[in-house]
Order: sequence, then structure tokens, then C-alpha cells
Amino acid sequence: MKRTKIIITLGPALTRTKKLLKRAIAESDAVRLNFSHILSKDVQKNIELIRKIDVNIPIIGDISGPKIRIINLSGGKLEIKKGDIFTLKRTNLNFPEVFDSLKLNHDLLFDDAKLKAKIIKKNKDESIIKFLNKHILLERKAISFPHTHIKLSPLSEIDKEKIKIAVKTGIDYFFLSFVNDVKGLKELKSFLHSLKVNIPVIAKIETVGGVKNYKKIILNSDGMLVARGDLGIEMSLVKVPIIQKKLVEFANEHGKISIVATQVLDSMIENPTPLRAEMSDITMMIEEKVDVIMLTSETSIGKYPLRTLKYLERAIIENEKYYTKIKKDKNISICNNIFPQTAVIAKSMYLNSEENDSKIIANISRSGLTSLLVSKYRPRAKIVTLTDNKKTFRRVRLYWNTFPLFVSKIQMIPDSKILPILKNKFKLKPNNIVIISRDQPINKGKVTNSFAVYYLKKEKQKIIEKYPVSLDMSKCILCNKCVSICPFDIFKREKGEINIYNEKSCIKDKLCENICPKGAIKIYEK
Repeated sequence: MKRTKIIITLGPALTRTKKLLKRAIAESDAVRLNFSHILSKDVQKNIELIRKIDVNIPIIGDISGPKIRIINLSGGKLEIKKGDIFTLKRTNLNFPEVFDSLKLNHDLLFDDAKLKAKIIKKNKDESIIKFLNKHILLERKAISFPHTHIKLSPLSEIDKEKIKIAVKTGIDYFFLSFVNDVKGLKELKSFLHSLKVNIPVIAKIETVGGVKNYKKIILNSDGMLVARGDLGIEMSLVKVPIIQKKLVEFANEHGKISIVATQVLDSMIENPTPLRAEMSDITMMIEEKVDVIMLTSETSIGKYPLRTLKYLERAIIENEKYYTKIKKDKNISICNNIFPQTAVIAKSMYLNSEENDSKIIANISRSGLTSLLVSKYRPRAKIVTLTDNKKTFRRVRLYWNTFPLFVSKIQMIPDSKILPILKNKFKLKPNNIVIISRDQPINKGKVTNSFAVYYLKKEKQKIIEKYPVSLDMSKCILCNKCVSICPFDIFKREKGEINIYNEKSCIKDKLCENICPKGAIKIYEK
């Protein structure tokens, strides 16, 4: 089973048939709705369509933000030759106020950087620009200003209308596009607060300003998404991979969700198999410890959406087989200044889990924060979030290697009753180790402040008799004291239990019998 999560983007390629959409949702971990291509009246319709197929899959609303476009072209297009001069008027921009930010000698990029131009003269309501290459420019194509700081509200009235509908219908996350600074994030969170909801906001970093202010942006958001498409237009393409690496690393260090998107398997929009370079790109994402990989055009308009999804899943699983075997740096620490106690518990559970090879790290949680922080250490154990909050149940599905389990009144249930639930759900075996975290006292604490380690006992008593040594495994707690004290290596720990070897070497001094805290060892004289 893969640990890195996958987001698919809804579009006509997936909605051709209900069966296709159902299979795609079953293979993915979250569904993205691109508000740029959805009318307000269709937001609720799309959310309800997804919920009918899977009521528990997280749904993400991608707020389009201020996408600047060329408008009011004579005849709807321009046929441009290199060196052509054009008068760009304030009325040629869908956001006229952007015109005030333009300056002499600034560059302009049209149509995803397919057409380049430079401002050679600037007036109050007109700018003379010179085109640097040949191109046919159609109306409503996007314009980027790589060297210009654009002052625009991140939320248009249409955006706010879509957000209201999405909130009412039960959206789980929001992506905010073109985040240049913290002001945009605060504006969205303030608007959500006015709607009396607390929905996680993930910042899409895709501009020069976003890269410049990435630390403050990430610290003030619930996660970040490296939007490599627009980022590759605004900045030199050769810088994008290193920027991606820096952003993912910083997000992970501070306990934030890290997502990478754009052209992950771009060739599969038209072709049934991916490029070798795309497979290498996915490998780099797994190595960089990306939490989530997002497919965009591949599943929204591509010819092979389901095949693309399966290729990505196979690539993730294959890479994770390799990277889970690599020795981890146990000195790393994940920061969380708001809940430092929970951050300490998360690291302690990770270290304990790696040392004892636990199978499950289960967190009883209202918010899912503990699971997110634990996931950043990349433990071998499966991370389980036990919650009675339906919103948390859906949201944690986006966390790396984290699986939700809904249990009513979970805060009231003692660990002794939780263990059988975990054992049955995840098919745990005798001698498997389980870690459970929670707030103490039960149902009175507010944050995770404790954890306990449990050894699942065998259902039947197992006594190992090898004269003169007897070991009762039903009493053994695997403390390893017998292993460490015996100079003849009679006791050896293997696969979650103690076995006896070299019993004829025993000198019957009974040191092991006396040191055993549970009386599981007996040494016979005859």
C-alpha cells in the first residue's frame, strides 16, 4: 500500500461515465475542484456528485485568485511578428488596476510564456510594448509579470460566492492561488471566519513574491503546494527544482502539508505510457518527502486518466520500497510553536516505534495534528487517527501514511478497548507492538500529552521448555533483560518474541530468573 497520497482533479475526462469516476476516486486520496473552470452554480453539483460516490473522500476547492488576462483585442486575436509594437491599454486587462503597477523595461509573458514582450514606454493609461517573438495571441490568454509586484485582492466577488457555496456543501480544504505574501492568506481566513467555519487553507506558491516570502507564507498556512506551472513562467525553469526542494523541506520541518503539482505525468494527457524523465521526477518527490502528489490536466482533460493514476501509484510504491529501507536521521525535530508539547510526544512516539518496530502508531485526536506531526518523521509503522469528528476523519486522509478510523465517543474509551479494535481492523498478530497517544486525563485534556506502548499477547499460552531453562511467553513483556544479562547468548529476541538457544551452556546461577520482572523464567536444578 502506498504511503504518499494522490490528489486527482475533476474534469470532463473523469466524468464521462459514473463507473470511470468511481474507479478514479477509489484509487485516489482526495479530489480537487478547479474553481477557474467551474461556474458558481456547478460548485454544489460537483461536490454532491463526489459525495454520492464516496462520502468520506476529502474535497479541495482551488480558488482561482487574480488570474490576469488580455481582453478587448480587435477581432479577438493578434497575429504577432518579432519586433512588433503594440499599445497595451488599461482596458486590455481584466483587472485594470494592475496597469498602475507596470513600469518601464518590465517584462510581460503572454499565454504561459509562449509570447514575450517588454515595456518600452509607459503613460498613465497606455503602455507601448515590443514583442520579442512570433506568436498568435488569443483573447483571454493569461499574462504574467515576472518583475512586477502586483497589488490585488486574492478574492474576487465570484471567488467569495463559490467559497460560500463550497462551505455550505461541505468542502474540506481550500487552495489559494498566487499567494505573494501573508496578507492574502489572512484575507481568506478572515472571510472564512465571517462564515463561522475553520477550514484548512493551503497556499499555492507560484510567483516570484511567493518564493521570496515562502517562510512566512508556509508558517501562516496549513500547508503549501508547489505549483510548478506558473512558477516556471515567472522564474527561470532551471531554478524550479531547487525551489521545490527548499519549499518541501521547510514545510516538512514545520509540520505543514507539502504538495507538488503540474506536469507530473504530462505526457499521458495524450499517450498511454509516461516518459522515463517523469518517472525520475516522481522518484525525486519521494526522496524529498513530499506528502501529496497532485494530478491536474492528466485526470481533468487527459485521454488516459485512470491509467495515469495507476502509473503514479505504482511509481510511488516502487520508490517507497527503496526509501523506507534507508537509515533515517533520528536527530531531526519537527517544529510546532503553537503545540510544542504535542510535537515532543510525536517525536518520542516515532523514536519508540523505530526502536521497537511497532506496527501501528494510533492517535486519539480531535484535530489530527498529532498524526500530521508523526507523519513528518516518516515512520515505518502505519499511522492511524482515531476520531469521532467527521471533518477530521476526512482531512487526515491527505496526511502521509495516515489512515482514519471513526469511533464514536473515542475520547471516553480506554486503551484496553481500543486495542481489540485496532487488532481486528488492521489484522495485527500476537507480539505486534502498538503505540497509542491521547490526552490525559481521559476526556478532560485538550492536547495530546501522553502515549503508551502495548505488546499484543498471544491468545494461547506458550511455554518454551529447554532443560534447564523454561520461558513462559504469556508472561513475557519483551523487556530484553534476560538477553542482556546472559553471557552465553541463551536468550535471543526474534520477530517480537524471545527464543532459547545454547541451553546446555547454562550454569544455573539463576541471574536471569531473578532479574525477570514478571517471573516468566524458571531455571531447574534437575
